[in-house]
Amino acid sequence: MPAGLERAGDGEPTGRLYGLDAWLGERVPRPPLDLGAVGRMLADYGVTGVTDATPTERAEDLALLAAAVADGTLPQQVVVTGGPGLDPGAGPGLERGPVKLVVADHRLPGLGDLTAAIAGAHRRHRPVAVHCVTRVGLLLALAAWDDAGSRVGDRVEHGAVVHPSEAVRIAAHGLTVVTQPAFVAERGDDYLADVDPDDRPHLWPCAGLLRSGIAVGGSTDAPFGPADPWQAIAAAMTRRTPSGEILGADERLDPRRALDLFLGPAGAPGAPPRRVAPGAPADLCLLAAPLEEALRTPSAAMVAATVRAGRLTVATRAP
Repeated sequence: MPAGLERAGDGEPTGRLYGLDAWLGERVPRPPLDLGAVGRMLADYGVTGVTDATPTERAEDLALLAAAVADGTLPQQVVVTGGPGLDPGAGPGLERGPVKLVVADHRLPGLGDLTAAIAGAHRRHRPVAVHCVTRVGLLLALAAWDDAGSRVGDRVEHGAVVHPSEAVRIAAHGLTVVTQPAFVAERGDDYLADVDPDDRPHLWPCAGLLRSGIAVGGSTDAPFGPADPWQAIAAAMTRRTPSGEILGADERLDPRRALDLFLGPAGAPGAPPRRVAPGAPADLCLLAAPLEEALRTPSAAMVAATVRAGRLTVATRAP
């Protein structure tokens, strides 16, 4: 029986399935995906590039994405990660990002196994993106980096809980943190009610990481979080929970710095923002108001059009 279907202490099924995507996918019909609709939605948000951070090791899982990019159905630049066992030739036409490693808190990997996975990716001249959403997971990942060493492009995915002592170690390794500030706006009240009080001041940090000299990139984590990056930008600025409480006032960013979280190159989140310059790829978002005005209340409603690889798409909800 899958672990997620094991019974709780009172004898009732928990109903929770941990890491059983493939098992469930074999038993539940999969409706066809309308990637064209996804591409249009992202263009409406002003998005020119995305990263699929799934740790898949099946080449066929990338075939749909590769075909949609090749025929223009999905107009965005697409970077894919994939797990350690993914064929390097899978998904032709898709940019390959770091190797995705998951430190799953319901089943923590052994330190030796995680160290070996990081070292193995480095031997193939690939950086790693290590999924960490708890302090325990981050401490384990940092211990593995201590043993395996780091390389340019290595990053912590999420960094949902980062105490100052761990920030020092992240900075020492030169790691990037790719984080999702929108979770403060979406789930902040639950965090205030349920998260260990020692961890609450260090949830989804942004400004503190930057002050520690760490490169920070923004992410929506869709479909687990809202796909609209403007919601994440607003959350990074205000740090307000659904009830209006402020979670981590010292972690707030000024509007321009919050926007910059999402302006790095698709293959190098956290790097300096891309610039409009002669010879640069024509990937940009056009707003219906000056940037300073738009950033007072960040919203996708301000997106008038998106240019991706020189192709203009007028937003369907342009003001």
